[in-house]
Amino acid sequence: MTRPLLYIEDDLSDVRLAVQGKVERPPDALLRPEQTEDADPLQGVVRQAAALARWTAERVTGPLTVCTGVKRALCERVRAPSAAPLVVQAALAERSEEEANRIASLTIEPIAPARPSRHRRGDSAPAASPVTVLELPTAAIRLVLDELDGRGLPCVEAITLWHATLRATFPDPAPPSSTTAADHLPLRAVVVSSPPSSVIWAFGKGAALMAGGAAQAPTAAAAASRLLLDWMSWCAQLEAAPEHTRVLGPWAGDLADLLRNALPEVQVDAAPSPDPLDQTLAILSTREIPLDDPPPSSSVRLTSLTTRPSRRHRAAALWLSAAAALLAAAGVLFSLRAYAWKAELSRQTTALRQTIRQQAVEAVAPSPLPPGDTVRAVLASLEESRQAFDPPQPPPPPLAIRQELAKLFDAVAAVPEAKLARANLEKTRTGDPRGSAMILIPSLEAGEKVQLAIQEKTRDGGVRWTGRFLGSPPALRLQLTAQWEPSP
Repeated sequence: MTRPLLYIEDDLSDVRLAVQGKVERPPDALLRPEQTEDADPLQGVVRQAAALARWTAERVTGPLTVCTGVKRALCERVRAPSAAPLVVQAALAERSEEEANRIASLTIEPIAPARPSRHRRGDSAPAASPVTVLELPTAAIRLVLDELDGRGLPCVEAITLWHATLRATFPDPAPPSSTTAADHLPLRAVVVSSPPSSVIWAFGKGAALMAGGAAQAPTAAAAASRLLLDWMSWCAQLEAAPEHTRVLGPWAGDLADLLRNALPEVQVDAAPSPDPLDQTLAILSTREIPLDDPPPSSSVRLTSLTTRPSRRHRAAALWLSAAAALLAAAGVLFSLRAYAWKAELSRQTTALRQTIRQQAVEAVAPSPLPPGDTVRAVLASLEESRQAFDPPQPPPPPLAIRQELAKLFDAVAAVPEAKLARANLEKTRTGDPRGSAMILIPSLEAGEKVQLAIQEKTRDGGVRWTGRFLGSPPALRLQLTAQWEPSP
């Protein structure tokens, strides 16, 4: 799957659209609109961005790859404790107030440091290490991207011309996503000459950008001198030199000869082309886009423009904000309703407590005393209470348990050969008196004598003992059971 590529210079002075190897430019009226003296320059840029987006939407549909120009871009090394964009931006702003004002309107794209910073134990902050930073003016480009997104043409990938020349010149089947992953690859260089006055160059490992630059040079010799001066500085900082260099553009042959003479150990190829920019864009517009695109990294793409919120993201954020507002409103309404419920419940609870307290007081409150003498009133009240209940009944007389047991003992004692083993006489919990006794006797005759003696002793009432014989002589026993009877 291929993707259209839109090239935009940072001041909108050059715009090109490449689709399936064909490059098209908008009319000059869109690139250089007429400005009146009293017109607002900012409004003019906004109108120009809208016109360019409309021109693009008439020719392509679907997502785009956007390539930014590097005419006013800068690639430099900055010492910072981290490669995070905000940290690098703060390190740049610390240079001077003028520098802080300059970078305020730029897009800062740090590339991972060549050597990670090491934090020594006891240091208050990690040591700074060199970081390669891309500084790009992208304000006008962002206006075009917003207009394109509003017309359904999202920017799914943004790159610089440095990235584009590396991709088109040294295509890799699986480009690394960071400089760390590209450390094992050789360093290569691309030089693009655009007579009569400009030349750009880029260092890369595979498709990962390591450094880049642009210079104004009226001749090939001046361009070669400027390139060698910049390369000496960057090779010292990167601690590596390009092994292979390819020169593009009308000056390709002359520049290649000059670089070969100055750098005999470097392989230098020349690829003359009347318009190397169109050639680069055409190559990339026909390049198949891999399905497993690596995650955004400033070494292979511009992360700030690639991951910037699109119209769908803003719409989703708007809906989420609206949903959050509705939830907050619902929460407030529920809180108010809950507060009202709590107040009503408290009021009803208080009223119920007062009602219960009043009823309790009325239930236990004493009746008012009748007028007159207080003592007579109290006595009258006691008499009324006494008459309201049945008079107490005297308890029943106690049973003569001891007397009945004494009668039993006397009856057994009257028979010398009989022996009382045990005797028990009591009143149960249910109120029925009961008792039992066991008498050891040598014979039935002795047992009958005992029974006659007991009957004689209990003839006047009380307990009536009934018995039965157990066992056989000489271990004969008479078991007695007691039953209370009223006296005659």
